Amino acid sequence: MISVVVPIFKVEQYLINCVESILNQTYKDLEIILVDDGSPDNCGKMCDDYAIKDSRVKVIHKANGGLSDARNVGICAAHGEYITFVDSDDFLDENMIEYLYTAIRKNNVDIACCQRQEINECGKLLKSKRKYNTLVINGNEECMHEFLSNPQMDTVAWGKLYVTSMFDDIRYPVGRYNEDVFTTYKLISKCKSVFVGENKYYYYRIRTNSIMTTTFNRKHLDAIVGNEERAAFIKDNYPKLQKLANAGILYAVNQCVMRMISSSNDSLKKNLDVINKLQKYYRKYEWSFICGPSGIKAKFFSLLCYFNLRAVVFLMKKIRG
Repeated sequence: MISVVVPIFKVEQYLINCVESILNQTYKDLEIILVDDGSPDNCGKMCDDYAIKDSRVKVIHKANGGLSDARNVGICAAHGEYITFVDSDDFLDENMIEYLYTAIRKNNVDIACCQRQEINECGKLLKSKRKYNTLVINGNEECMHEFLSNPQMDTVAWGKLYVTSMFDDIRYPVGRYNEDVFTTYKLISKCKSVFVGENKYYYYRIRTNSIMTTTFNRKHLDAIVGNEERAAFIKDNYPKLQKLANAGILYAVNQCVMRMISSSNDSLKKNLDVINKLQKYYRKYEWSFICGPSGIKAKFFSLLCYFNLRAVVFLMKKIRG
């Protein structure tokens, strides 16, 4: 049996699409755990209705605690040999779970991943030029190397099928943004082998008001903290991969800077101390980032920030109007 954990909060307009895509999977032996994270809309009742219609659906109602807390509750309730996560504003190709399950069983791996297909709020496919390959990675250090260097593996929790026992001593950090950054590397560190598929079977919805697309606030600095924790772990356990881990810190810094550029002038003025703090990261980790797996544009941007971050932020903001 495979457990599917779905944290739910204020997604009434997307929930049917999400849950129906799970119910209609070609792989049928599922335990579908819908975690109503204190959603103030009609989501709770919709979940209860699904539990009446399909015996595979289990509903947990809880006070709002955030995405990590809802995932953790779902993990504790899971009985399947394998587990996967679905964000409640996204949906799945009907073949996704069978594809990942077959990959795990056929290749004897600990985690199987597929790729995302990005969609807009209305569900329209967004074009991407990125090409993917199917890989089977063997060896613990090789798995960690690919995780740190290959964007096909990504940090996100969803789009992956895990052996459930991997979560015996791992949970998502409650109250943090970018909770996956704090967690996925710990799971990879337990792997002897990983399957990375080329198929785009997870439909990821880009929403204007989501955590991943909003303009800067200080909670976005959590991604940097998570990458620093990961880099410290890599230093202790995979010292040969230290530069790759350090590059991840600056990648997170770049993301915070881009959010700042999209923020209001008032917001920038309130966060001048943050800009000064981020400048220090560029001075410390720029060479690791230049030697890392990011693209030319990202490296050029980081190099400009290395010399004068404040000037880059205000100049790009002025250019964008």
